Amino acid sequence: MVAQPQTIIKKVKKGGHDHPHSTAWKVAYADFVTAMMAFFLLLWLLNVTTEEQKAGIANYFMPTIADDGPTGSIGFSGGAVTDMEGPLNLPPSGMPSVMVGLPPREAGGTGAGHGGGDARRDRTEQGALQEGRARLDQGVPEELPDPAEEERRFDDLERKLREAIAADPELQGLEANLVIDRTEEGLRIQIIDQEDRSMFPRGSAEMYPFMEKLLGQVARVMAETNNQVSISGFTDSTPFRVGSQNDNWALSAMRANAARRALVAAGLDENRLARVMGRADTDPFLPEDPTAAVNRRIGIVLLYTHGPRPELGTPRLSAPSVRSWQP
Repeated sequence: MVAQPQTIIKKVKKGGHDHPHSTAWKVAYADFVTAMMAFFLLLWLLNVTTEEQKAGIANYFMPTIADDGPTGSIGFSGGAVTDMEGPLNLPPSGMPSVMVGLPPREAGGTGAGHGGGDARRDRTEQGALQEGRARLDQGVPEELPDPAEEERRFDDLERKLREAIAADPELQGLEANLVIDRTEEGLRIQIIDQEDRSMFPRGSAEMYPFMEKLLGQVARVMAETNNQVSISGFTDSTPFRVGSQNDNWALSAMRANAARRALVAAGLDENRLARVMGRADTDPFLPEDPTAAVNRRIGIVLLYTHGPRPELGTPRLSAPSVRSWQP
């Protein structure tokens, strides 16, 4: 007799998994891992970028305000810089430059107006000249001296600046880094590098303490006048390394802006600033040696009240006037 196979019946109960076995936690874990990866990537970027690159990134995210001036340049608030080249960045002299915008003033702060007009000011040379003429029309002629009187004032300022530097023990020897002359724009004060003493570390816009102190003396002397001020930064022709996100245009503009901050901190009225710009290596101090240290400099010009005087021209300093400072 053959045994019959036994039939086994298996009942399967269908239903959802209990909550402890849910996979929803994986989504939250993936978000956490992504956030941690972004965090460590940020730490790595902060470690490998230079101070100039960090400043450039910070300036990129600052709010910007277009400043429509006669020069056709585009200004940026907060001290931002741009390394664009072209007609939009040409100063009145026609030389290429990188314009640095001046930060907007707080309402009711220093230099705040009391009228209902446009709060933005034309900070170009032409704007400064028009503002001076407006003051003259309002019956304030004493603020607009005649050219001969202005020349005498500039002579007096030059003498006081040299005496102040010579009398300061911390600035001994910096006479070799200071060049003062006249241009068709006004009284020009140039602070130049020497082979053994630079105003800034190479490739940096963070000035040395003695440079800040020297600019403080300049600001105190300039406080005796009401002339508008122009600040320019210059570099030598040494290029940045391949792959660098910085260049001489941005560096010269950042150094000019650093000089602006130091002058304002020392007491210079921001309302007197006509322009702040970077000129890179377009106007070398020594054209025959474009990589010379003296080509790295900051130029500060007290502008003539009545506008440029083309008959004076702009002198070119020669190599013998450049001296080496010895400690």
